[in-house]
Amino acid sequence: MNLTRIQTKKVMQAVDAAVKKMREAAAALETVLPLLPELERTTIPRVRADFPDAARQLAATSKDHPEIVAATEYDAEAVVEDLDNVDALKPLDAALRDGDRIVLLSPVTQGECAMRCGAGAHASQRLRRL
Repeated sequence: MNLTRIQTKKVMQAVDAAVKKMREAAAALETVLPLLPELERTTIPRVRADFPDAARQLAATSKDHPEIVAATEYDAEAVVEDLDNVDALKPLDAALRDGDRIVLLSPVTQGECAMRCGAGAHASQRLRRL
């Protein structure tokens, strides 16, 4: 690993700017994406990977069976809108993953400090022996 020095002040400034933008993004999103209460989150099942495609197919074919739709509370338009909203969130998810990747794979979090401190301790021990 190339050991480099990164000024703490610069890191703190970059983090402050990123946090400010993330809070702005959260404020913009919470107006249209309210949080589910904890009880509801625990009762909603996790969906399988093939669920969105199957749900879209069901919505499309439900038009051919108005008698079944009339007997239920199924709203194909609402289902498709929900799926479209999930798709609309994908760029945000990707951006958040990029942020995670930057933090997790940076030299600061990958042990550069520990390596530098360890090398310093090793050098200090060698100097004591002289």
